Amino acid sequence: MPLRKRTATTLWRQEARTCTSARITVDVGIGQAEAHAKFSPAGFDVGAGVSLAGGSVSDFDFNIGAGVGTAAGINDDSVEVKVLGTGVTIGRKVGFPVLGSSFGIDLGKIGQAIFG
Repeated sequence: MPLRKRTATTLWRQEARTCTSARITVDVGIGQAEAHAKFSPAGFDVGAGVSLAGGSVSDFDFNIGAGVGTAAGINDDSVEVKVLGTGVTIGRKVGFPVLGSSFGIDLGKIGQAIFG
């Protein structure tokens, strides 16, 4: 698959596969390198990493890779604390990053699916 440039923060990314059916959406990217720095009144997020595979499947988000990042603040109705790639996100989104790999769930999407 050909590589394509995305944003200024994404160094490279291979073509993503997206499939949508009824209420299930699959969006997976293979091979990605990234460096980023985000600052706002609600917090900050600085890091860099390499991802072998990452994306979302329905209400779940995942990333398999390695990276370091430090973050603290409120983002997407959730509180996030992360030091050197390991931390926790609790709120509308619940997630657990460990050294750049992560798994999370968006409780807001689940609530919207159940209650409309």
